[in-house]
Amino acid sequence: MNIGIFYATNSGGTEMASQMIADHLSSKHTVNVKRIIDTEPNELSSYDVIILGSPSWDYDGKEGQPHDDFWEFKRKMEGKTLEGKKVAIFGLGDSSYKIFTGSVDVMEEWVKQWNGSQIIPSLRIDKFYYQQAENTELIEEWCKQLLAALSQ
Repeated sequence: MNIGIFYATNSGGTEMASQMIADHLSSKHTVNVKRIIDTEPNELSSYDVIILGSPSWDYDGKEGQPHDDFWEFKRKMEGKTLEGKKVAIFGLGDSSYKIFTGSVDVMEEWVKQWNGSQIIPSLRIDKFYYQQAENTELIEEWCKQLLAALSQ
């Protein structure tokens, strides 16, 4: 399968997590990793599976939002759908904040609005840089779930 991982990042953590996910999935699938800000909605049609990743952010005065690059992409998606597309979502956050990985909740809602099909539960990563070993294991387990879902 052809998998596209589209992400936004602030401090580089989501980019690193995206690459880790790509490394795990590329043993069985073709994987492309790209920043969401550099992506046009029509590009998504060339992928069998779309993975979206974002840190949680204070956007427009609201805590727990996707990175502002995702809001720009959402504007570009006006009138378009992900009909028939398999989608997986991951988000980075910090559980010491009032809203932990709120970006995941928002992106899950967008995927529903765009008629995409979320194929596994979203991955929520806490304190990516500070809990590197635990988060690496978390990513590996999530990728195993994703590969299992794709093989059905």
